[in-house]
Amino acid sequence: MLLNYFGPQPSDKAAIWRFLDMKKFRDLMANEELYFCRADLFNQDPNEGIPQDEWLRAVLGIRRGFLADEIKLRSAKGDLSQFRESSFISCWHLFEGEDPAMWKDFAPYGVAICSRYGLLKRALKRFIDPIQIGVTVYHAPQRYNTFHFIFSKGSGFTTEKEVRIVLSSYDPVAGNNRHYGRNGATYERPQDENRLHPWVMAGKRRRVDLKALITKVVVSPWASAKIYDEIGVWKNCKSGATFQITRSTLKSTLLLSPKRLAKVKF
Repeated sequence: MLLNYFGPQPSDKAAIWRFLDMKKFRDLMANEELYFCRADLFNQDPNEGIPQDEWLRAVLGIRRGFLADEIKLRSAKGDLSQFRESSFISCWHLFEGEDPAMWKDFAPYGVAICSRYGLLKRALKRFIDPIQIGVTVYHAPQRYNTFHFIFSKGSGFTTEKEVRIVLSSYDPVAGNNRHYGRNGATYERPQDENRLHPWVMAGKRRRVDLKALITKVVVSPWASAKIYDEIGVWKNCKSGATFQITRSTLKSTLLLSPKRLAKVKF
């Protein structure tokens, strides 16, 4: 299926990394599937796909303190919280240099799989699903557009430099008003009594040719020699795999541990 592109596109030669803990890396190598997490289930940002209140106020012309406008704001957030349940996301990092904060947040003792933007696009074109790909923006959207919101995040996430892949998969029996309570009141999130259908999964998996996609695997600066050796075992299990295996360039006796680094503000 043809890809849909969000915003200005990086060069096909641009380096991209995906940080993985070892459980996720083993799953990737064993099953050769990319995992797409449902947008409402991201641990790092519970408001994924839902703009900040001031952004929505500006785009929708909502006045602060007016009851009818405040209800409109709540209803808009309720609608968006349902829309994002049909968006499944794979997150990559537009690489411009190693950042200890990225290792700390996403793979302190894991790895980063490395590729190029053009190779990733080539892999995605084989999917049968509607796919959007682009670089996340960290400013307010200029207009009300649900896909723009999925590709927009607050300024606190700018260090992620995220390349985002969005797979759309709609629940054909989902209602559009699950954010309304039994009393008719509007809420910012779907209510417990209006649950998703059981067949709406927490994630989607799609087969991918790892040998064509992965160019290198970088091992975390805090990972043990045992982890480094394990990556080699996985490579040997993949006939024809040619990716390099290297250690992070951040390896240093001066580098803080992940626990101490977590206390540092970037």
